Amino acid sequence: MDIFSCYKKDDIPFVRISAPMVRYTKLPFRLLLRKHNVDLVHTPMILANSFIRSEKARNVEFTTCSNDRP
Repeated sequence: MDIFSCYKKDDIPFVRISAPMVRYTKLPFRLLLRKHNVDLVHTPMILANSFIRSEKARNVEFTTCSNDRP
């Protein structure tokens, strides 16, 4: 059974989802995915210890802008 044919048959639109990736899905990459019609884009998986202990890590690991949305 082809899962893609099930969606096409029922006229259910595809939802293109980008998986969260450690230290990779930063803002420029998320915006690039949006440009290529990805519907749901995750922020990067953040290493909690670094995020808690370092202001620099918080500023670098998690950035956003008005065009950035789920």
